[in-house]
Amino acid sequence: MVVSREHVEQALNDISGRGVPSRRRSTEYCLVTRGLHYPPKYTLALANFYENGHELQADERYGGEATNAELRELGYEVIEHNCRNSGLRDRDSN
Repeated sequence: MVVSREHVEQALNDISGRGVPSRRRSTEYCLVTRGLHYPPKYTLALANFYENGHELQADERYGGEATNAELRELGYEVIEHNCRNSGLRDRDSN
């Protein structure tokens, strides 16, 4: 899957505004941007929705290095860190 930076930005806006479902929080890596840590795999899943009209489910895409490499190619920083995206709102509690 290849998504554009524009669609990743849309996904980041969505996550910033609506939060992250608890089952979609990151466990090993964080996308670091805008002073926050975002879940890389969930970010790409939403970016795919904006690109192709279909949000990828957790079991439809492997995370890890393939996901991180795609984000890094678009200019994002991805670090190994188990923060569980604590700076973002939990979507399930809304």
